[in-house]
Amino acid sequence: TIQLALATVTDLRGAEPGKWDASTAAACARYQRGIGFVGKDASGLPNVQTLKRLARETGLFTLDA
Repeated sequence: TIQLALATVTDLRGAEPGKWDASTAAACARYQRGIGFVGKDASGLPNVQTLKRLARETGLFTLDA
């Protein structure tokens, strides 16, 4: 679901479905930079802030954190 959401807001293509691969991490890092993360905060690993914003922007999932 996160990959689908990232594909909605980035140019994620070619990622292996259901696997957090290099393509998915790179798309997540691009998304993080796009929403204002800088330096090591744009690591490509989703934190709560990233997931909340991604959920809100895409409407594809909810996050109770």
